[in-house]
Amino acid sequence: MKIGFVLPCYNEFENIFILIKQIKKIFKDHLIVIVDDSSTNEIKNRIIKYKKIKYFKRKVKSGRGSAVLFGMNKILQDTKVDLIVEMDTDLSSHPKELPENIKYFKKEKLDLLVMSRYLKGSKIINWPIRRRLFSFLSNKLANFLLQVNVSDYTCGYRIYSRPATEHVVKNCGKVGSGFIVLSEILAELNLNNFKIKDTKTVFINREKGASSVDIKLIYESLIGIFKIYLQKSRNFVLGDFRSKRLSNLIVKKIIKYNKKKFIKILDYGAGYQPKVVYFVFEQLTKIHKKKILIDCYDFYSTKEIKKLNNINNKNINFFNISSVGRNKKKYDFCFINDVIHHIGIEKEKLIIKILNNLINVSKIVIIKDHFQQGFFSNNVIRFMDFLGNYFNNVNTPDKYYTKESFQSLLNKLKVTTLEKISSIKLYPSFLLFMSNPDFNFLYLINRDKKL
Repeated sequence: MKIGFVLPCYNEFENIFILIKQIKKIFKDHLIVIVDDSSTNEIKNRIIKYKKIKYFKRKVKSGRGSAVLFGMNKILQDTKVDLIVEMDTDLSSHPKELPENIKYFKKEKLDLLVMSRYLKGSKIINWPIRRRLFSFLSNKLANFLLQVNVSDYTCGYRIYSRPATEHVVKNCGKVGSGFIVLSEILAELNLNNFKIKDTKTVFINREKGASSVDIKLIYESLIGIFKIYLQKSRNFVLGDFRSKRLSNLIVKKIIKYNKKKFIKILDYGAGYQPKVVYFVFEQLTKIHKKKILIDCYDFYSTKEIKKLNNINNKNINFFNISSVGRNKKKYDFCFINDVIHHIGIEKEKLIIKILNNLINVSKIVIIKDHFQQGFFSNNVIRFMDFLGNYFNNVNTPDKYYTKESFQSLLNKLKVTTLEKISSIKLYPSFLLFMSNPDFNFLYLINRDKKL
């Protein structure tokens, strides 16, 4: 196994050679890549005597994140490198932690291991209160929006697999060039189902040299988190929380209305990342011991969806939305989640046509969507829709169905309403502006009262 070390550097002459000695004492025959944005040539003049070190001097300071991506790209040119280690050069971290962490990395078959300053057992030594406070707040914000299962989004001490590194080099660096790239990498790898974990570490504030963190970098980091959320998360705030809560409710209804061992489900407008589908499948198979077939229909290609979601489950299939009903398949349930309002009330004839089609192929149709209920809630929903679909080319409506207008729609369909729940609370109570129960509703409909 060969390791590649990427060391971003800016005016670290006093520290970097100490770090090199520390690394070489533990890892003698491995590759070290230094990307230097310094204004002087002190490091360049001295580094010549070191073997198996690739040194790159950039003309201008281009950002820590940019330096890491540059260094990773150079490391990947060595086809024998299996693992890539990213470290700051200010001696805040010690490579003596690496042997044990690499063992853990390989044992867990990880793609990224983050050395976290905020896990139980970690230590932070001599870090100024101002820096600690900024780090704490930015991590909380990143965790709230991006929802990657780690406690430290901004620590630059990490281990990457080669496939993860290749993906990072190709897809990251789009929201900034500084420390924000650390958070961007986490969001990108998490979105594409790479395996990520964190572990404890000891962090020591630099003794020599000056930190490159300034107000400009702090501003870039805070704004960058929102940019990452819009560009890469593809999940609105608390996506997992909402998906799990909704899937729990759907599973309860499925179990209530169907006692069969084998259940067929159609998800109309499943989207590119249908988390509810996976949670429903997992619960029904693992908890309720059911055999499940789920067919997901949307405009995205089967190949695209499976690649995005890393799907190898023969019981979850994807089809083009235009083929619903053409294959003459019959289903026990159909689920249509947040689709109707995107079509728009002004296209009600199309909505009726779609729902009629779904009723014809399914015994029960489960509709989850939004009610328009008051000026404030309506504008909040619109804002949420705008954020959630900013990069997805999905229509954001000017208005939503009210309880009355939606009931009128159902009357036109001539269906039986088995159940209606107009108070689905899909957000935690602390988010008061989102906790209005009328934001979301769930209806179960069919044409035949006899089930």
